[in-house]
Amino acid sequence: MAFSDRMTALALKLITKFGVATTFTRANISGYDPATLQYTETAASTFTVQCADIEARGRDYSRMEQVGVSLTKRNKVLYIPSGAYVPKLGDTATVASIVYRVMAIVEYRAQNVTCAYEMIVSA
Repeated sequence: MAFSDRMTALALKLITKFGVATTFTRANISGYDPATLQYTETAASTFTVQCADIEARGRDYSRMEQVGVSLTKRNKVLYIPSGAYVPKLGDTATVASIVYRVMAIVEYRAQNVTCAYEMIVSA
């Protein structure tokens, strides 16, 4: 078993055991109407995955500052294993009925294979 496979399995095991169900929503843009200067949105895609939900603390300040997010109680750091869902900036994450927007994404890789994602989200 390759190192990346072991790390992915470990991330999945820990997040499954300690994580919370999180629903991610992504708006699907089907086109642009130049007459109205607006994008046309079709039905949104939703994904529900187990997520490690961690309150943002001082250690996360520099990363939040880089993406222009203020460190407040409304920020969270979420971790998900690879394979379940690939996050994009602007997606929304619903955790315990609170809707957050994905502000930054860090991809964790081992031997050039994605093992997990870290997301900074803000309400």
